[in-house]
Amino acid sequence: MVTGLHFMMVTKKIQKTKKHIEHSYHNDSHLSIQLSLDGFSFCVINQNTNEVSGINHTTFASSSSPQKLLENVMQLFQSEKQLQKRYNSVNITHVNDLSTLVPKPLFNKEHLADYLKFNSKILKTDYITYDTVLANDSINVYVPYVNINN
Repeated sequence: MVTGLHFMMVTKKIQKTKKHIEHSYHNDSHLSIQLSLDGFSFCVINQNTNEVSGINHTTFASSSSPQKLLENVMQLFQSEKQLQKRYNSVNITHVNDLSTLVPKPLFNKEHLADYLKFNSKILKTDYITYDTVLANDSINVYVPYVNINN
């Protein structure tokens, strides 16, 4: 029998870093983060050399809601030294089912909720945003994990 907060338990962690990275500010480094309800990955890239200087993936035992995900992510930011540093640039990729691609010629920003409601269950309180995807001339309409971003 296991007691405690099961969703805070890490089931799998993979990490690879270079030992020489000890600076508190990486003016030539980029931090890339990918998060989903069941895991968190990040990668540190030296933008001058295009070399990966650190990569980490953590799978959560259970994280069925954005609130539980926030708790897991906060714990990671407190425990992972690479996440406590400042970077020249950061991007975050949200992996969830709350997204759809719309061809650019058919896109109207006044209809964001309409694009999502056919494929996903959305709430009136959901924050919906979009990004342009240059590779296929489309618009990615999605609901980000706002509590994590902020």
